Amino acid sequence: MKNINELDVASILKNLAGDTARNVLTSIPGVGTAVGIGASVKNYSELNDDLDHIVYGLSAREDHGCRFDLTDISSYFPFRIDFQPFINHNKRVIIRLFNIFRFMTMDTIEEKLEIEKSNYPPYMFSMIEKQKEQVINAIKTELRNEIFANLRVILRLVKGEETYEEIKFVYFFNNLPEYEKNKALLMYHEKKFKNLLDYLMNYYGKKIDTVSKIKALDVSGREILEFIVNGTNPYDWYKSLDNFF
Repeated sequence: MKNINELDVASILKNLAGDTARNVLTSIPGVGTAVGIGASVKNYSELNDDLDHIVYGLSAREDHGCRFDLTDISSYFPFRIDFQPFINHNKRVIIRLFNIFRFMTMDTIEEKLEIEKSNYPPYMFSMIEKQKEQVINAIKTELRNEIFANLRVILRLVKGEETYEEIKFVYFFNNLPEYEKNKALLMYHEKKFKNLLDYLMNYYGKKIDTVSKIKALDVSGREILEFIVNGTNPYDWYKSLDNFF
């Protein structure tokens, strides 16, 4: 078997999703500790309509690794029974799941979520709210642990508080997908720090768009991020983050 680092997990998941979509099956693919599901999956627009029976990872794509509490409410998916046409005019059962990521490519999702929620019995509503909460907390954690650290470095370079030569290890792009990482590194090594900051603000802003949609805020993810990082003290960003989230 190949080393896990050699596996193209994203391609494997996309191929699996394609087979599942064509055959209208239900699947919840997940990965282990070495490769997080969140880093391996993209919302393929052609599969959006199928994301109620193709769900990437348990617990709203959070990366739990091998240690995962299957008794926690976050491991449950609201589900409903549907029927698919089958051979000889028969029907077969398919299990459909509530999956918030099905709506993420839409401009607004609050109304759509309420309509979708009405398809499930009331005792499952707490699971739906938990899934929303998990998505928001996952983005908040990424902001705290990775995104803010990256932006602090780039802002210091933009303001001249630190120089390119003083930074010995370019560790702060490791959390980006390969394509975005290479693009960011090119701008970094060409010392186009303002362009790099703008690129990262756009990229990270799209992540925060998810929170804006779930909470029905009349502001974009980039606008939220700009408000947060405009403070003179980078360590006050965390207070602003709590205010928004």
